[in-house]
Amino acid sequence: MLRLESPYRDGATHIVMEPQAFMQRLAALVPRPRLHLIRFHGVLAPNAKLLVALIPQPDSITR
Repeated sequence: MLRLESPYRDGATHIVMEPQAFMQRLAALVPRPRLHLIRFHGVLAPNAKLLVALIPQPDSITR
């Protein structure tokens, strides 16, 4: 039995599931192996044209 934080529109406050159905729903939330969870867009995207301007070049690095 799963207690809901707020009732549904029909007034239901709990969900009753079989253990197998609960495990299927829980497994659907787990990401696949080796899947990137962070995706960059805009200037930080891998193919962005302005990305070169953000990365310091070897000749501009002082030691």
